[in-house]
Amino acid sequence: MAISLRKIFPWLNAQEESSYPVLKKGSINEYVGIAQQQLQINGFYGGRIDNDFGTNTHNAVVHFQQTHLGPDKKPLDDNGLVEEETWWALFNPLAIEKIEKTAKKSNTLIPASISEDREKVLKLAVQEFKKPVKEIPNGSNWGPDVKKYLQYCGIGPNAWCACFVNWIVGNSLNKIPWGTKIARVSVLYAKGKTLGMSHSVNSAYKPRPGDLYVIVHADGTGHVGIVLRVSSDGKSLNVIEGNSANKVALRTRVVGAGNHVGYMNYFDDANDSYDFEKGLISTDNSGLGSTR
Repeated sequence: MAISLRKIFPWLNAQEESSYPVLKKGSINEYVGIAQQQLQINGFYGGRIDNDFGTNTHNAVVHFQQTHLGPDKKPLDDNGLVEEETWWALFNPLAIEKIEKTAKKSNTLIPASISEDREKVLKLAVQEFKKPVKEIPNGSNWGPDVKKYLQYCGIGPNAWCACFVNWIVGNSLNKIPWGTKIARVSVLYAKGKTLGMSHSVNSAYKPRPGDLYVIVHADGTGHVGIVLRVSSDGKSLNVIEGNSANKVALRTRVVGAGNHVGYMNYFDDANDSYDFEKGLISTDNSGLGSTR
């Protein structure tokens, strides 16, 4: 899809516009600084604007790509490269907002034909999503609601996606199925493995609504959310996530993309039927949420 670079960088001439600045890990130039600034504005980068595409910038780009749509309304390729469509999304992050505005109007977020416990978890997750919950002040890892998630895990201001999951599951089921409250994603997933709850994305396991969606990066950091809906072909998911762009957000995730390692099925009905309502919440209409 042809996108005018001069809509993003109006100072470029026609010749310069034909050469899109593709950024990757190791790049050092002024365009990296511009990308860092946009990542920071969108809540994905907390480092210095230093024009250096290092590991922190790379991880921020991948996370941004995994949670945003391109100009064609399809998920970005989470390859860690700042190419044409990622440039567009950095300056036009409205697609995600559209997902959230659409979803918040919908009365059909939770799929039909799931177990009672799965429904309990999703009802509370949707309730928190619809509030909405945001960091106050933005970028602080804190705020009235964020505080309750962190304190539930016994910690202060910090990355809080795992604490959000612990709070939702613990308060929905009146227990922590994995035994103890765990604030670090990689440790949570490893604990799930010892209990037979964790399933690799490369296994035959099929995710279900209420399961945990888990990302673990090479440096040990990670991200986790709660699966809300599964697409008809099983290749994409709607996931409710804490600490996503500094808020509780609804994201569309592509199965196996980036550092997606797998799922955690922590329910007593671990072998329940896969015969639940399929279809994602639409990301491209302004009315009530629909499925596809």
